Amino acid sequence: MTEVTQNQQYVAQLLAKHVVSKAGALTDEMRAIADARLLNDFNHPGENGRTKSIEVMHDGVHLGTFTVVEPQPSVVVKDEEALIEWLRETNPEAIKVKIVTEIDPGVLKQLKDTEHLSLSKDEGGPVARKKDGEVIPGLATKLAGEATQTRLAPFTGKGAAAKKDARDEVLDRLAENFSLEALAAQYDASKTIEANPVVAGEVVHHQGEDTAA
Repeated sequence: MTEVTQNQQYVAQLLAKHVVSKAGALTDEMRAIADARLLNDFNHPGENGRTKSIEVMHDGVHLGTFTVVEPQPSVVVKDEEALIEWLRETNPEAIKVKIVTEIDPGVLKQLKDTEHLSLSKDEGGPVARKKDGEVIPGLATKLAGEATQTRLAPFTGKGAAAKKDARDEVLDRLAENFSLEALAAQYDASKTIEANPVVAGEVVHHQGEDTAA
């Protein structure tokens, strides 16, 4: 048994999806195993910076790029009463008075739109409007957690169709001797795999590195 590379796991996953439209738990497990490495390199950057994506290669052909879905900070209501008082003065139409006083959900959604807000770098820190710098009472910054998922980036731009055709040609060739059951049997608890022409011999490329925060 030899250690399976992250690239081999992604190739196997792409192949499983290419051959079987609903590969089920096996494909999900392969994705989780492969993603674990990329997510760890993103969430815990080393000296070379934060790895954001990995190109999947086979025989020199680019099969696709898996990228980390980067978590973003958000806004939460820390003090609803303070926010209601602020809205009474700045946007009274946003207040709905029933048996209890509450904020219009649509307005609250707009207020939490981070595109128009300046968020704090600290958990629970203040939130201000970008246009005038006014701190909005009752709102607070909720920092982003660790990344938990990746996505397969589509081929785009000039040459995208040719890249897709090249990928499908490679997967079609690999699929000639493909067995979902055999692939499943190759995986074990230690995440190793028998040397196999279906997923052997790839070159791993990392891209999208930046300086660690």
